[in-house]
Amino acid sequence: MTSSEELIELVKKLKRERSFVSAEQKHIREQYAQLLKLAEHVQHRQWITSHQRYVLTSLIYPNRNDQNIQSKSCFQYIQILDNISFIDSYKYFNYLQDLPYLRLLTFLRQQPNLLALCLSSIEKTDGLLINTIIPILMTAIYNQCLYYDDELFILELLRSLIDIQLKNELNPRIILQRSSCSFKIVFDAFLTASQSCKLFLTAALHEPIMQLLIDDECFYDINPDTSLSRFSKQERLK
Repeated sequence: MTSSEELIELVKKLKRERSFVSAEQKHIREQYAQLLKLAEHVQHRQWITSHQRYVLTSLIYPNRNDQNIQSKSCFQYIQILDNISFIDSYKYFNYLQDLPYLRLLTFLRQQPNLLALCLSSIEKTDGLLINTIIPILMTAIYNQCLYYDDELFILELLRSLIDIQLKNELNPRIILQRSSCSFKIVFDAFLTASQSCKLFLTAALHEPIMQLLIDDECFYDINPDTSLSRFSKQERLK
């Protein structure tokens, strides 16, 4: 084979490889676009599910969340959530208006200590408003713990709230019993949204709790102060 034939063969081989690389790049771009579309769909479903769970929690525990949600309007809320349509922010706002909102949300996401201070201040000012703000923050900033980084930021937020609200309290139970406690609301939302946290708590606490209930005949109340009324005077002295 002469040098010219070798050169022609090399050119043909390079063309085939170039066509193969171009086809693979196109396939990767298509797969990436499908992945983005699927991730967006998951985020939308996660948002709807979190609000449906919020409505259910409001019905079961009316003192913990928005008390305006009544059983008569429950189905209306669920229907609205099922028929909701999502619009990208850049389509609703123009670019110059959309960018500051994105920067603000990104800044709050990366500053859990500052966000904890803001939540504590809002709680002192308007306790009812905090029940509305925290669910919005959980979905808008932390994506309902959809990604691992979201869980880390929420854990930092919880630690900051502990330092602000519970660290110096002699009886933190009183703080946690308030329906407007920021730490309790964020922690409940974190437990509800984080699947890994659910699995950990189920695996870690199921066996010891069941064993305790089997071995001990005592009653276990949510409020230990009221459990003493179940026992006689002699049992109380023990």
